[in-house]
Amino acid sequence: MISTNLLTIRIKVRNNRSLYIPGRLLAIVLLFFILVAPAVVNPDRLPLPDCYFKSLTGYSCPTCGLTHSFYEIAHFDLRSSFSHHFFGPILYAVFLILLLTLIFETITGRKINLNLSSRMKKLTLILAVIGWIGYWVIRFVHELQG
Repeated sequence: MISTNLLTIRIKVRNNRSLYIPGRLLAIVLLFFILVAPAVVNPDRLPLPDCYFKSLTGYSCPTCGLTHSFYEIAHFDLRSSFSHHFFGPILYAVFLILLLTLIFETITGRKINLNLSSRMKKLTLILAVIGWIGYWVIRFVHELQG
């Protein structure tokens, strides 16, 4: 059984014993993998499954192109990265900032607080979702036309 909270992941193992993995450490490892893997592994050489949405409809899903975009940004080709997915470099930068923040907080023991109001956080999230959906709609219309 696995239970989680923001700080610790608890995995029940044999004899009612538990294995505790700090959530912060797990997040750091996961983000590091997401950011570094594209620098060393070409997505064209990976046995990744085809996009189910694209195989069913013939059109790109909202995340199609992110893997190639991350690969290109990891190789410092910003133009090609944006051409694969507009939000790829933006999401890569957000992940990088998050990784650096988590590492800093872990090393220093101090929490970085942006002091954003809950309204501003909600507005940022809503605008990001609208932007992402808007980008997908524009891409979808472009694919319909050509």
